[in-house]
Amino acid sequence: MEAESVFFGLGAPSIVMAEEEPKLVYSEHCGHYLVDGESLEVLIYKGDDEQGWILEVVNQHGTSTVWDDPFISDGLAWRAFTQAAEEEGVKEFFAEDEPFGRLH
Repeated sequence: MEAESVFFGLGAPSIVMAEEEPKLVYSEHCGHYLVDGESLEVLIYKGDDEQGWILEVVNQHGTSTVWDDPFISDGLAWRAFTQAAEEEGVKEFFAEDEPFGRLH
């Protein structure tokens, strides 16, 4: 672990331990997919010491949609993505002011 010195006033330095970045585990379902002709990046991941899987979808403008609650498996997260894509279509993954569709 890295440590850095932090000085407060004229006293002796205090040592603050830098936190390690969590290691992420990515699902085999991650990748770029076409929905209604638009490319979306699907990310399903969890911390290596976490139980829940995070579902994030990023459109070509860089807008990220993240589900509020983690999933107990990466398969359930993938199912949530496919269900949203089928029921709501690609518009679900775009902000109101972002163009989508073949005519942009």
